[in-house]
Amino acid sequence: MQVWDCTAAVSDFEGNLLFYTNGGQVRDANFNLIENGDSLNVGYLFKNPQQGYPQSNTMLVLPSTQNKNTYHILHIFFDTCSVSLVCMKQLRHTLVDMSANNGAGKVLFKNRPILTAESMEYANAVRHGNGRDWWLLTPNYREASFHTLLFNDDGVQDSFLQVIGYKPDPVQFRDGGGANLFSPDGTRYVDFDPRNGIRLFDFDRCTGLLSNFKHITFGASLPIGSQAVFSPNSRFLYVTASSMVFQYDLEAPDIAQSRDTVAVWDGFYSPGPPFATTFGLAQIALNGKIYIAPNNGVYHLHYINYPDLKGDSCQVVQHGLELPNVFARAVPVLPNYRLYDRHGSPCDTLGINGPPTVSLRPPPDAPRLRLYPNPATNWLVLESALAPAQPLRLRFFDAQGRLALEREHPDSVRSWGFGIAGLRAGYYAVEVVFADGARAWEKVVVQF
Repeated sequence: MQVWDCTAAVSDFEGNLLFYTNGGQVRDANFNLIENGDSLNVGYLFKNPQQGYPQSNTMLVLPSTQNKNTYHILHIFFDTCSVSLVCMKQLRHTLVDMSANNGAGKVLFKNRPILTAESMEYANAVRHGNGRDWWLLTPNYREASFHTLLFNDDGVQDSFLQVIGYKPDPVQFRDGGGANLFSPDGTRYVDFDPRNGIRLFDFDRCTGLLSNFKHITFGASLPIGSQAVFSPNSRFLYVTASSMVFQYDLEAPDIAQSRDTVAVWDGFYSPGPPFATTFGLAQIALNGKIYIAPNNGVYHLHYINYPDLKGDSCQVVQHGLELPNVFARAVPVLPNYRLYDRHGSPCDTLGINGPPTVSLRPPPDAPRLRLYPNPATNWLVLESALAPAQPLRLRFFDAQGRLALEREHPDSVRSWGFGIAGLRAGYYAVEVVFADGARAWEKVVVQF
């Protein structure tokens, strides 16, 4: 099948592909159509599901919290619009069970409407503070309002309309692309488009409410197809504007004035003119980099090496990833699946905890060790005061508790130097595991 703007793929915990979809069909890892996996979103405008749904940012997948084999596909369907461009859209629910048919999978139901609204924009999701449910949020691009749905394995549990923010100019109310997204830590929400600017909100994962609205304008419209994406540490917002990439510091006293141009298109074509590798849709990957798709069908992607760093230190690498096939805007919508409960909050009532919070204070009886230099750049040395070969491994956890690097300790070495070039700049808790089961913690700062 063909894949255009709309795409999603799901893998198991070991990284093995389970299924993928182009917004029209659902196929398994062997490229076979899953039972009942045809005709998603088919209507007057979209007739051939094998060709792929032509709208980006309109589909996401949420895993079940009760069954590791079940996945919820949430997708926006629209068919016809009036002369005034007012569209009746539906947010739809399709359920996939990958344990059916001996692991070949089956779509249990599809195209089930869970929200029908005039002028609905892109939907996105963030984990509820209880660590189990999800908040689904989609704005009305003609009004200063947002549809909010509380969703879990039993479907929509609650919904409400919140009036907040900025009502777009009626002359240019259509977004013309853009993005609606949550920060990785779940504390912020951005409603962005190239005509009406950045609408920034705080978000409460317990109540689902937006607050503290800020409006950042551009002065002039950006090109159609511009996109926004948060840095992994949620501090910076990047805006791709065809020939440029901007960085905004969301912790600056004046966010609009903090805008920094961190990349200007270098004139590269792939494979040649007129296929320019401009800057379009963007997404964070698990390695902490941000990947940017050009606005054309090309063989290359850009990426931001260190998106948590300010200014040019973020290092935008243009057309740095070469692909085996033509790629055209098919960037998935990826909620932060590794965001769990809001620990200690009033809504943290289910006992569903994410990865344990890393303590930076070693226990009193921890084995004596030393990590240096600190701060470090691309190299560290471990010295242990205990017998040689007792340390077994080192595990580096970033500020969000994610495992970022693991190193095995060589035998019979008391002083051990090793490379850390794969780590991004930031603070890390380093767990040292010893042969007798003891553990020690150290804090390391990595900078460049």
